[in-house]
Amino acid sequence: HQSPRFLDLGGDSSDSGSAAPEAFEAGDALARAMKISRQQQDEYVWRTHMRTSMARDAKRFLKEIVPLRPVAEEARDQSAGEPDLSEIQAVPALQAKGSLTQASVSHLHDGAAFVVVVAEDVWLQMGKPPALELMACAAVGSSPKEVATSAIAALRRLSARSNGLELKSLDLVEMSERSAAEAIALRDTLGISDDALNPDGGAVARGLPRIPASGWCCPACC
Repeated sequence: HQSPRFLDLGGDSSDSGSAAPEAFEAGDALARAMKISRQQQDEYVWRTHMRTSMARDAKRFLKEIVPLRPVAEEARDQSAGEPDLSEIQAVPALQAKGSLTQASVSHLHDGAAFVVVVAEDVWLQMGKPPALELMACAAVGSSPKEVATSAIAALRRLSARSNGLELKSLDLVEMSERSAAEAIALRDTLGISDDALNPDGGAVARGLPRIPASGWCCPACC
């Protein structure tokens, strides 16, 4: 993860460091529909920055970063700052009558990731290196207007495929959110504990590498 680029809503969104404008509209619509206030979003932003900063200080990100060259700067996580809540609250809204701001949406970071998926017998032949076992998965497609709630729909489908897995019982949920509103909506709609959701900070603080890199970063956090 490298320092984020800020949004350029007036330019070409294909490589501007921001999500498509539809994502902001969907996020604002979600916040209005669920009555997620600007204050709630600002507090989430501040909290996720603090969590990221603490995780960085505890060196929990070191194993995620592979420098391409023997340069110390490339092996250092640069993503997290420590903004004051008042600074976050002072950032203007992205859209008229909206509540999303540059502070409460995820910014594009440079990044790449890979995950090696192998059969159990291959894993045994490799000497049982540290690994995660994939128990179940689910994917949900959505229109641009529904993109802000696609993670909620996917987790509900995953629960149904997992013999009624109680989402409230999960003690770790890593979400690569586009905005604070999306993370708050997922947490509150599914009853996920605040401590369980992005305990080392989310994409609002750490940035959003190009998909699918952002998706592969989530298993790495576990």
